[in-house]
Amino acid sequence: MVAWIPLNLLTFATSGWLSQFRIADLGSGAGAWVLAALACDFSYYWQHRAEHRVRLLWAGHVTHHSSETFNYRIEAWLNTPSPRSARRPATKS
Repeated sequence: MVAWIPLNLLTFATSGWLSQFRIADLGSGAGAWVLAALACDFSYYWQHRAEHRVRLLWAGHVTHHSSETFNYRIEAWLNTPSPRSARRPATKS
């Protein structure tokens, strides 16, 4: 977990700097949170779909499908933390 701290700090600093170039400001209301959640889910879907379609991406993603259940232990082994995996088991596609 400690190994992620420098990466998180770099991400935070970079996103702060990049925010000055944003195209639109969503604000901070409930609508902004809903829109941000939908955009996050949309981008996750297309990333995951690309990992199934592009051979180079599939090479790193195939381990996700090599376990009967995709749980925290498997995710820690893959070293890709994500809160999504704790909520649902893997499905074979």
